[in-house]
Amino acid sequence: MQGTTFSGPLITQLANARNANTVENIRVNIDNYYMSSCPRGYNWRGMTVETCAQYRAFAFELAAARLREFELANAAQEAERAYSDADSAAQNAAANLTALQAQLQGVREQRASVSLFDPDVWTQRIVAAVVSVLMTLLGVIITAGASSASSAGLF
Repeated sequence: MQGTTFSGPLITQLANARNANTVENIRVNIDNYYMSSCPRGYNWRGMTVETCAQYRAFAFELAAARLREFELANAAQEAERAYSDADSAAQNAAANLTALQAQLQGVREQRASVSLFDPDVWTQRIVAAVVSVLMTLLGVIITAGASSASSAGLF
């Protein structure tokens, strides 16, 4: 806009528009409202049909550029919102992953403590079985010894 020779209320309104609706309204009404009297009107002194066409073309280019600017600003806001949502989702997923890994470790430890194929469990069971057999054998020996001693009249 700074490199053009065109100026005026239409250019100023397009340059200072605060939203896309304003630019779109100007763009739609450019022929019927803003430029209807060009080059014959009072505000168009010194203009020719050719310069009016150039002015109109410039106004449409400026309107298109402003609309693109608003589109890009909206896209940037949406991208920022999506990034924020994704960041929150990633943090939640990381927290869930940590909790699930801790639960998995606890379940693995529980399974290992009752596993039939765990060497520590087998060792504990074999020791318990050997102790049980020895205690039973000792009980049988004591019972048999007491029985034979009482039949021999020692008691």
